Amino acid sequence: MNVSVDGVHKTLCTYEECGEHTDPPKKQTGWPPILDDDDAWYLRSLLESNPTLYLDEIEKLEAVRNISVSMSTISRFLRSRDFTWKAVSRRALEGDEKVRACWEVETAQYPDPDCFIFIDESHVDQKTAQRRHGWAPVGLAPVDRSAFLKGVCHSIFPALSAEHR
Repeated sequence: MNVSVDGVHKTLCTYEECGEHTDPPKKQTGWPPILDDDDAWYLRSLLESNPTLYLDEIEKLEAVRNISVSMSTISRFLRSRDFTWKAVSRRALEGDEKVRACWEVETAQYPDPDCFIFIDESHVDQKTAQRRHGWAPVGLAPVDRSAFLKGVCHSIFPALSAEHR
């Protein structure tokens, strides 16, 4: 292992001064931050409820928090709090996971798939314009819960069964 004598000496001196083998965090230099922890809480709750907001829409903090900041300040602040801009995961507003789980439990008693014919109403809409990206903390996907269809809808009713005829 190649370790310099000077490196070992610095590590021992730091340990004697601080009680740790690495330097303690340095005091923050430069201008004090414009946005504080309350602003961070507000931005986090705002983006949790609507992750697809654009920076210019978030920029309207002055009306709610009485703070006037630029889009670049908000962007730097979000990135410093580990928020990233990424693809949105869509979930239907009409979907209910509890109802789905109850249905799965009830239908588990029928092992034969030929007992079922599934009918589904499918919609096609020409006016759907949903945002495809949003803000979320690192490691989490932004989730937008909204109605999938807007405007005039055209419907079809397909029926599917396990039997092939």
